[in-house]
Amino acid sequence: MIKIFRKVIRKAMPKKASTVVTPEMPRLKWEATQTDLMEFVYSLYLSRKVKDANGRPATINAITTQVFSLFGVDVPKNPTKIVDNLKHRKNPKDISLMYKAVFDLYQDL
Repeated sequence: MIKIFRKVIRKAMPKKASTVVTPEMPRLKWEATQTDLMEFVYSLYLSRKVKDANGRPATINAITTQVFSLFGVDVPKNPTKIVDNLKHRKNPKDISLMYKAVFDLYQDL
């Protein structure tokens, strides 16, 4: 699994980049909810910038597995169900970490 992740990172990074994720690097810890992490994964999926080994856009399941493993979080059995729940939130602007982050990023423009 780490070999696949390395290949994805190498393909995604510019040729000048020298940082490669290795098993020796310190583990990152996700301190929000599994749903918040799934929202992040879904945004990566929608960007269509994460590719599989064949150069095709990666599936939501593949991205979920890689990202959740990176943070040491249990991979959900049905990521698409979480995405469906995200889409049907009653007040997404108040709840969404991604919305708040993007709003803060562009607020000063």
